[in-house]
Amino acid sequence: VAHLRAAGHDVAVLPGFHPDACREADAVICEWANEEAYEAAASGVCKRLVVRVRGFDVFGPLTTMQWGNVHALVYESPFIKQLVEERVPGLRGFRSHVLPSGIDLTKARFKERKAGPVVAMVARGVADKGYQLAWEWARSRPDIQLHAALAHPEPRLLRYLEGSKPANVTMYPMVDTMPWLDEIDANFLLSASNWESFGYTIAEAMACGIKPLIHDTPGAMA
Repeated sequence: VAHLRAAGHDVAVLPGFHPDACREADAVICEWANEEAYEAAASGVCKRLVVRVRGFDVFGPLTTMQWGNVHALVYESPFIKQLVEERVPGLRGFRSHVLPSGIDLTKARFKERKAGPVVAMVARGVADKGYQLAWEWARSRPDIQLHAALAHPEPRLLRYLEGSKPANVTMYPMVDTMPWLDEIDANFLLSASNWESFGYTIAEAMACGIKPLIHDTPGAMA
């Protein structure tokens, strides 16, 4: 957004789909293939609509998207593009670009860190992020301290995790990742995603000198 504004573009960041604003805009960019993206495509009011597809969007209701009203797709990785095209073969050859996730390195304070017991975990507070498995891993490893931050947690999941966490797990609400990693003096970051081997949180941790622990899953190196 800062880059576009510096280039002289008038950019409005909206909390959801606003038909009048989208109708007037020269381009509408949806950062996720979520409800707002589906609504924007269905409306047909956007002169140009660009949709960014992230890992957790892949298995959404892609076949219901009004693709005739989408100008271009942006994928986080070639693997995400492959998965989408397997689900919706009609998207092969669709206007698309691969733009990996990135962070502002000027905001990171890198320092050399030794191996140690403090492991961080940062993600949305939803069941598919693997918090339950992380709890069991921490229970089997009393020598580590797991600090887990949950952004916008699902109420039932939060209640479950609060009641089942072992003594060496500390829970936090949504955090500003890079300063928080320094505050807890993290040695490692535990990946919370089945799909993103290099998501934003992992990039932020590495920029601070923290080694990520990544699931060995298909596409992990893509």
